[in-house]
Amino acid sequence: MKIFKTYAPVLIGLLVGFVVEEYLNRRFDISSMLVLLIGFVGGILVSEWIKAVKKK
Repeated sequence: MKIFKTYAPVLIGLLVGFVVEEYLNRRFDISSMLVLLIGFVGGILVSEWIKAVKKK
């Protein structure tokens, strides 16, 4: 369960990144790896933010 809590925000970030990439590819030609990287970093930031909020 701890593994799921650790990686769930990252997976959500990747999912959001994938959806955004699909949308942006229709509008602009953007690198999918760049969007996946943003999604991955975003997921890590969200997980760190959740941990910080839970500590309070």
